[in-house]
This record gives sequence, structure tokens and C-alpha cells, in this order.
Amino acid sequence: MTEAVAITPEIIAAAPAELSGERAVRAPPCPHVSVVMPVHNGMPYLPLALDSILAQSFDYFEFIVVDDASTDATAAVIADYARRDRRIRVLTNARNLGISGAINVGLEASRGELIARMDADDIAHPDRLRRQVAFLDTHPDHVIVGASCNFIDATGRVTHRDLGRTAIEDWELRWTGHFWTPLVHPTAMLRASLVRQRGLRFDDHYRASQDMDFFARALDAGKGCVLRERLLDYRWHNGNTSTVSYALQKRESCEIASHYLVTRYPLLELRAALVNSLVGLLHRQGLAPGEPLLSVADTLICIERQFLHAQHLSRRQQRRIQCLTACWLIWGVLQAGRLRPSVEILRLAWRARTYWAQLLLESVSIRGMLFAVDCVRRLMLARARS
Repeated sequence: MTEAVAITPEIIAAAPAELSGERAVRAPPCPHVSVVMPVHNGMPYLPLALDSILAQSFDYFEFIVVDDASTDATAAVIADYARRDRRIRVLTNARNLGISGAINVGLEASRGELIARMDADDIAHPDRLRRQVAFLDTHPDHVIVGASCNFIDATGRVTHRDLGRTAIEDWELRWTGHFWTPLVHPTAMLRASLVRQRGLRFDDHYRASQDMDFFARALDAGKGCVLRERLLDYRWHNGNTSTVSYALQKRESCEIASHYLVTRYPLLELRAALVNSLVGLLHRQGLAPGEPLLSVADTLICIERQFLHAQHLSRRQQRRIQCLTACWLIWGVLQAGRLRPSVEILRLAWRARTYWAQLLLESVSIRGMLFAVDCVRRLMLARARS
């Protein structure tokens, strides 16, 4: 976890109206939401991110911007915005702490009952905070909520969108979270009690996949959900973490996934090596020559059965999990590069026969086809990113 460090946070209050030439927007006395946004050399996208939060239809928030020792025009831009809008609180780190450390500074300074994450290169839609607050206020058993999003490039052009077929419910979020980050990090809103009562923080041991570890621990405290509405434009460019540190992100994701699988399912302790192979295979790292594909696939089936045994799911929800498992089995075979007919492939096909049958049955309905298309799209997106 992040240790206490010597930093000099500077809270820049709004300047008097006569200095700024206009009346500053006042901050609410008791903010319901704290928006936490770390930034290090955030130009040229920073103004768009700031504007998108300040233009929210939900007013009762404070906007905590953590300047992580920027060396470009970031500090001047933030100071200018803070003079005009008192909802902004600026914290300046004396040295660069990295994204985990900078977020933790913001978490510790937050005063709201809910905490929303934001990144300095993304754009929040006007109703983002209002819709997420409404969800958490009406679902007291949920501790975290995300949202669907558009993916944009450096110029702001939409490259692709989440299908928004339906909300991703807690059971599906937990299943996908075994292997990947279950929600898009800057769409997350969580209850502040996770930070204040449970001491939840980002682990700075992870430099590129800290969100996957954080969300895994957050879901230990309660339910999560991803709303079907697209409430954020997620910018994909040459400077973001997923691009600059892709190899590190993949390696850390595999480490986190393997750790939590073995920890949560004690029966997997004897299969630790196979769990590592499975996670690596799903993250496009392939199988070593001579490694048993059938045993790795068996491990995925074993994990799925233990998950279903531990959850209280309806028949429909179980079918969805089986469809995801079938897609991941296909994905694993593709990554292993073993498409030619062989005894191993035939044995795998027979072992997973119930999954293929379930996938076929689901595909004949419109809902099932949309679900299958969404699964394929996610797999293709993962392939394109790598």
C-alpha cells in the first residue's frame, strides 16, 4: 500500500471576483460527491476533462485535482480554473508519486459520501455523476458502479462504442473480474466508506494495473455494477498507460489474476502453475511448447464450476457464465495456435460439449446474439490492443 510521504499539498482557493473579472462558482458546503482526478503533464487534453466535470447536471460535488509534479502548463491551467470555480480543490505533490500515489492523495482529502474517479485525458458526459449517484442511492447493497463508454482517439473521434446491451450485473462483473479489469477505471464511483472505514487504497506496487487490484478488493466489501449508459469518452492515445506500459500492464494483470484465483479458490492451490498458464493464455501470452492445452482448459472449467457453486445464480445467469466460458475456451485455443485437428482438440471439444451446446442455444435468440456479438467484440478489441 502507499506509505505516507512528505508532500506539500497546496489548496488553491478561488480568487476574489475583482481579480478574475467574473463571479466564481461557489462550492457546496457539504459535497455529496468527491471527484478525484490525478494529472501529470495533462496537456493538451486537460481543459476538456475539467470542463466536462464542471458542466455536470449534478451540482453537489467537489473536484479534487491532484497535480503530480507536472512540468508543463498543467499547474497554470488548473490554477486558472480554480480561481473561477470554487468546487475545484488543487493538491500539488512536491514530487511525482505515480498514478496510485496521486489517487491516494485525492482519496485521503475527499469529503463526499461518494467518490468518483476521473482521468485528465477523458471526457465525462453531462449526466454521468447524476446517473451514478441515483444508482448508488437506490442500491444500498452496492459499493461501486461503473458505466459504459465511447472510445475516442487523440483527435476526439469515436473509434468504437460499448454496445450498451444491458447493465453488467454483479455476478457477471465478478466472473470477468477473475481475469480482467471488470470496469473502465475512470467511470468508477464508489462509496467513501470503503476508503474511510475499510482503509481501501491503491497499491503502488502495481504501476499499470492498480485498478484491477483495487476493484478486486472493493468487490470484497459489496456488490458492483456497470450501467448500460455510455457516460464517458475514454481517450485512447500514445500517451496513456494502456499504450505506454502495455507489456507491464499485461504482466501485472496476470500476476493479480493468478493471485486472487488461488486465494479465493483453495482447491486451485495444487494447480497454481496451470492457473498461471491459463491467465497468461487469455492475456495473449501463448502456451510454452509442449504445455498441455487440455489441462489448462480443464482449469478454466474447474474455476467456473467452483464459481457457480459459490454463487446463488438463476438458470439464465448460469447460462450467461457458460457462454462466456465457451468464448474464453475458443479464445484460448486461438491463442494457443492449435487449430489443426488433433486428439487433444477432439478431447477438448468433447470435454466442453455442454458449453458449445449452450452457446448454440443462446445464439438463436436476439438477446443471445447480442451477447455473443458483444463477447466477440471484446475479444477482437483485446486482440487489436495487443
